[in-house]
Amino acid sequence: MFGTVVVLLIGGDLMAKARVEAASKRAGAELVTAPSHDLEGALSRTRPELLILDLDSGGAGLLDDLKGALAKGLPPGRVVGFYSHIDDELRRGALEAGCTPLPRGRFWRELGDTIGGHGA
Repeated sequence: MFGTVVVLLIGGDLMAKARVEAASKRAGAELVTAPSHDLEGALSRTRPELLILDLDSGGAGLLDDLKGALAKGLPPGRVVGFYSHIDDELRRGALEAGCTPLPRGRFWRELGDTIGGHGA
């Protein structure tokens, strides 16, 4: 692998940030975080290989911002979002926006593989 894989986490509470940071360190990736309202700016600044979205904290507005960023050619290598497993409407919206939605439990179980296997 050439260079360091950059992971951008949008939104997320302190516990989520800590867990993603720990997984990023184990994978040798650099984690950058930004609030939900700064998706496009953060994508422009970091050009991440992996974008992780806290869909519960950003909701439909975050998905609209994602669609806009993708339309402007700002897609990272992969977009993954985590959400409450009971919010099927948010899951469908994420799929339509170009995001792979994962229920929180599955996201946390697969996080190491998601980050670690990303740069291969």
